[in-house]
Amino acid sequence: MSPFQISPLESADRPAVEALLDRVFGRDRRSKSSYRLRADNPPCPALAFAAWMDGRLVGSVQQTRVATGDAGARALLLGPLAVEPELRGQGIGRALLRRSHAAAAAARGR
Repeated sequence: MSPFQISPLESADRPAVEALLDRVFGRDRRSKSSYRLRADNPPCPALAFAAWMDGRLVGSVQQTRVATGDAGARALLLGPLAVEPELRGQGIGRALLRRSHAAAAAARGR
């Protein structure tokens, strides 16, 4: 197996990401509280990344801007972060998290 590559998540990747999320979290994943928090907010495209191995999507991460508290302060909600179950423990999730975190830090500095 070749090492994985991380790249920005493209809109064309969306069906593969949805299938991955169903495999990792189950088809009922949208009923979870984290999905309800993101319900009216799309993921930030600049903070969404995909992990690929031999042309196959093997992981993804997204972040969504959400309002917090009564003052309407904005925050980033990390997730979903998913890695194919058979590939866990190989650093894919860690690499996705680092890349997304670095992108968020860079965006905050602008």
